[in-house]
Amino acid sequence: MVKKRILCDHCRGSGAASDGDIHTCTGCNGAGVKLMKQQIFPGMYAQSTVTCNECGGAGKVVKRSCPHCRGDKVVDHTAHYTLDIEAGMPEGHEVVFEGEADESPDWEPGDIVLRVRSKKETGGFSRKESSLYWKQAISIEEVRR
Repeated sequence: MVKKRILCDHCRGSGAASDGDIHTCTGCNGAGVKLMKQQIFPGMYAQSTVTCNECGGAGKVVKRSCPHCRGDKVVDHTAHYTLDIEAGMPEGHEVVFEGEADESPDWEPGDIVLRVRSKKETGGFSRKESSLYWKQAISIEEVRR
């Protein structure tokens, strides 16, 4: 079982209750940036562009948030993956589930990598690459037999 974040089914990752609740930002007119002027000396100005603080650079604002994800665009989800362990599979063997990691409308989902590791126990068998070893003290009499 893997806990991950997936796009909200209701808003499809927009964060809005409906398509009509997404509007162009009035602070930057949809550009995502604002042009800032600052007076340095009388008659001399420095001009720079900064990310719009009203829309966070997206150019759009959501008037009414999605009731399912509360505007987060993603929801928690538990996914089940099955890894078949074959006899003799080496320690550290990796199985990759491509594009199955956390989702977001802002990036492509990454991969989930499951790695085979032996359970460490005191005594008993130990593993080195694909071989199993058993460590046990024996007497000289047992060796002669």
